[in-house]
Formats: sequence, structure tokens, C-alpha cells
Amino acid sequence: MKTKRPLPKFKNVEEESIFWRKHSILEFVDETEILSFLRQRNRSKAVSLRMEPVVLEQAKRIAETRAVKYQTLIREWIYEGLEKEIASERPRQTDIEILTELVMDIGKNLEDLRGEIITTE
Repeated sequence: MKTKRPLPKFKNVEEESIFWRKHSILEFVDETEILSFLRQRNRSKAVSLRMEPVVLEQAKRIAETRAVKYQTLIREWIYEGLEKEIASERPRQTDIEILTELVMDIGKNLEDLRGEIITTE
């Protein structure tokens, strides 16, 4: 996994919690790598969730059909929800911004090609 910038070293869990309240995961990893990034953070904490028995039973049945533990399945759903939420918070580029970037890239590539042609002549 490639990081956009290195993660700081944390002295304790509290320091890390404060850090993540102020920063976005997207500062450190590409949006497509968020789930992988979250899984690589080895520290995990047990949490307690209240849910209706029927919901828990449905999750257990689905997990059984996928041959995974129901806790693992629920955790996967939480990760997927986080990914979607983070992606929706990311400002989307307008068509004009995308086209502008493409044109700028084409212009840079043309300049690079001109430079290569001149140096080979």
C-alpha cells in the first residue's frame, strides 16, 4: 500500500484519537486503499453494540452463507459504510476542473516531447 505521506508515531491511543479527529484518512492513503489501510492498523478495540435480535439473527444467517463469523461480517459492513461516507465527503471535481487538468497534462506532455525532440536533433 502506498501512502500519500507518512503516518506519525503515536505515544498512546489518546494521542492517536486526537490526531484522527483533526485529520482525514485521505491525507495519508488513496481513496481506493482506505479499507486496506483501516485493516492494517493492528490495534483494535472491542466494542459493544445493541441491536434487535431479529437483525442479529439475519446477520448470523448471512454470515453463515458466506462462511464467515457474524462479527467479521458486521465489521466488514462498518468498513464499507465508512468508505462510502468518506468518499461522499471528498469534494468532487466539476467537469470543467477535470477537463482543465487533462488539458494541462496534455500541454505538459507536449512540452516534454518538444524538449526530447530538440535534444535528440
